[in-house]
Amino acid sequence: MLRLIVYMDPVENELEKIRDLLSQNPKGLTIEEISQSAPMSRPSAAKYLNVMVARGQAAMRQFGRAKVYSLCERVPFTDMISLTSDLIMIMDKNLFVTQVNDQFLTFFRCNKTDMLEKSLEFTPVGSYLPLDIQTIRDVIDGQILARDLEVSIEGLNHYLRTRIVPLVFESGEQGVAIVMQDITLLKRSQYELERRVQTRTKELVATNRSLQREIQDHKKAEKNLTLSESRYRTLIETIHEGIWVMDHAGITTFVNPTMASMLGYLPEDIAGRHLFSYLDEEGITAIRGALNDPQQGPYRYDLRLVRKDGTLVHVLFSFSHLAGNGNGHSAIIAGVMDISDRIMLEKALFQTGKKLSLITSVTRHDVLNLLNGLQMTAGMLEDSVTEPENKKLLEKIKNTASGIEMQMLFSREFKEAGANLPGWVDLDATLSQSLIMMELDGVEVENDLKGLEVYADPLIRKVFPNLVDNAIRHGNGVSRIRFSYHGRGEDVVITCEDNGAGVHDGIKTQIFNKYFGRNHGLGLYLVREILSIYGLSISETGKPGEGARFEILVPKGSFRILQNAASTGEKGSKNPI
Repeated sequence: MLRLIVYMDPVENELEKIRDLLSQNPKGLTIEEISQSAPMSRPSAAKYLNVMVARGQAAMRQFGRAKVYSLCERVPFTDMISLTSDLIMIMDKNLFVTQVNDQFLTFFRCNKTDMLEKSLEFTPVGSYLPLDIQTIRDVIDGQILARDLEVSIEGLNHYLRTRIVPLVFESGEQGVAIVMQDITLLKRSQYELERRVQTRTKELVATNRSLQREIQDHKKAEKNLTLSESRYRTLIETIHEGIWVMDHAGITTFVNPTMASMLGYLPEDIAGRHLFSYLDEEGITAIRGALNDPQQGPYRYDLRLVRKDGTLVHVLFSFSHLAGNGNGHSAIIAGVMDISDRIMLEKALFQTGKKLSLITSVTRHDVLNLLNGLQMTAGMLEDSVTEPENKKLLEKIKNTASGIEMQMLFSREFKEAGANLPGWVDLDATLSQSLIMMELDGVEVENDLKGLEVYADPLIRKVFPNLVDNAIRHGNGVSRIRFSYHGRGEDVVITCEDNGAGVHDGIKTQIFNKYFGRNHGLGLYLVREILSIYGLSISETGKPGEGARFEILVPKGSFRILQNAASTGEKGSKNPI
């Protein structure tokens, strides 16, 4: 007869005893009570309880000098980080590794014994990561770092989207977490997609030019019409992108087989039908004006075409008006490229941003809950502490808790970064909406941003209220603030000017530092950090005594000026609020 003998780890056996005791005493037990009931020595009981607290299996409350332990119903942090697909490594303030999740170990081909309780530079991972120790130490002091890293593992290059963030453990000790997302496939796909888009765009532009030359040649030499028509047909019927030809009213006169196949029709099914029959309402609104514009173009739009089966296909729609006899236009010709793969990549990046935002929100919520408990405990102790030295220590604890709370509230300002798809933001409307919600106390604000749009996500809406609030708080009697913009080479500069006291030359750069000034605010620091997300920069260029002047530099490609504003020569409209 076979007998199965099960050996239990002595440590786990002792931990199980303590768990049973705590489950029978939900109000909690002290170390002394546990050591007597187990039974075991008091140092052993303290050691095992600390292990359970670190694992998230037990919670400790302090009553005077007594520590009371009870079972914890929270999900252990180690279990939480194992649920995510991100690679996570946590270190203490001396950069000794305290935790890593299984995804991290699998990716770097190592195990926990190679990592835990060792300094980062002496772990196998230390040689992989292109990060110097001082950079990580700076993060512990509050300088959050985000960058894409390239690492080589077993001869293959991998790309990791990395965030290094400071932590505060339950013990109050500082630490740092490295959170990495494997974006290798995304990067490779992105590079390939960019290469293909560039190649196809060049071919399409060359094809459009070639077609225009062909059409002009046809008008000059009727005797070559048959031969030129044959070449024209051969070219556009074999090209990999769709070709769509319409008359000046938008009625289809020709599509090549590729274009028809893209929509699920035969070419003859599309001929004679209006372009708008294959566009959704948003596309019709976007393209209507350019379709009737007498300018030749070319025009480029991201549109969604409606297939025969009712589904949508995302395309890059590039078209030009072809000149006819006299001042009219004989036709409109368009090149159509399927960009569904690019849209899928953008959505994947958007989902990644939402996941990171969710993880950050959960962490911030937990930290604020713990902080609230700490502040309540400090408040309860305040009346019972009478010794001067202890009062100083208690005041230091309260100040530290307040500092942590400010950090958490600041991080909440950025919770929407990456959680919304970027697009063109109308700054004129954004500023007007912001001013409606503000208490201006009689201050006049001129909005001269009409026609200007920048490419960003909704987070940029926090910039204007902070600039206005800063002027009112620190301008010493500001009565007028003006927003306007002007060109500078290929870039655009947005200015915010007031008639207050201005900024002294010695502090023009310091005012953008965190907690600078008598109110210890985050206003200008927050403005600078938000603008940097979109590649924009801000500086103070005013003269002391003549009012403050903030300049926001928007580089080429990150802005556009609406045609109706540009054609009238306006840079905006004066609309005092």
